[in-house]
Amino acid sequence: MEVCRTSRRCSYLSSCLVSSRSALPGVPGGTVLASLGLIIAILGFDEAGTALLLTIFALQDSFGTACNVTGDGALTLITDTFDQRQTEKASTAL
Repeated sequence: MEVCRTSRRCSYLSSCLVSSRSALPGVPGGTVLASLGLIIAILGFDEAGTALLLTIFALQDSFGTACNVTGDGALTLITDTFDQRQTEKASTAL
């Protein structure tokens, strides 16, 4: 498996991966599938490297989803609490 030789290649790959992060919202594994062509072309992964990449992504994706859902819930609670306080202040000011 060939590794990234220059920092220019790595920075190009990083920017492509970040920009493709929103390429397929709602599609399970869409990010890695959308960027798979770039990964193979730039880093030169063979079939074994590609299979390893897909396996690692599948294993860690559920943790990312759990963090995303937990963060969304926390922000919802914070926003709701803020809104309730503002509503109480407005009603007592009248």
